[in-house]
Amino acid sequence: LEALAHNDEPFPGAGIQATWAFASPANRAATGPLPHFRAMFEGRLYGPMVDHVAARYSAPRRVGAQALVGVVLTAADGRERGYLFQLSRQVTDECAGCWMTDSVMPVPVAGSARARRPSPSI
Repeated sequence: LEALAHNDEPFPGAGIQATWAFASPANRAATGPLPHFRAMFEGRLYGPMVDHVAARYSAPRRVGAQALVGVVLTAADGRERGYLFQLSRQVTDECAGCWMTDSVMPVPVAGSARARRPSPSI
């Protein structure tokens, strides 16, 4: 997320490229090659992650080799957006032992007009 906050440093799209590097092999298989992954950040669901100005994280909830982390981002437009990150600890290839992102799901933020359930705190 730090890389996405500064997406165009040191070159245009560097943050999205760094985010791709932390995507698990399963995530990469589901989202397609990097150009397709990059296009996801042009939409309304994940676009607010690019150049966000602040982030708050829940404590990770870990069960074995899986973990969930709730995140509330303040987007560049000043609005808060919630996301739930699902991570897994890798067991094969050069990333063995690394925590990588399996999925990111937009979730409502408590206190917003659209919230129907609690903030993404776990």
